[in-house]
Amino acid sequence: MSVGLSLTGLTLVLALLLTLAQSLRQQRSAQQRVRRQLRRSEQLEALGKLLDGLPHKIRNPLAVISFLALNTFL
Repeated sequence: MSVGLSLTGLTLVLALLLTLAQSLRQQRSAQQRVRRQLRRSEQLEALGKLLDGLPHKIRNPLAVISFLALNTFL
């Protein structure tokens, strides 16, 4: 017993497979784009956290230097 498809049936199956393959390529491309955006967002978040403490780290030594300078010359 053999199952046969007509030429029209085979054409429809091939068209469906091509459509599915194109859809998968588009989804993969979109997924890669979202991953890049997420990675970039995570990098910017890490940079923001790093820069967030920077003014405090600069002000503290300057405050000590200023205090010592004022108290040394008085």
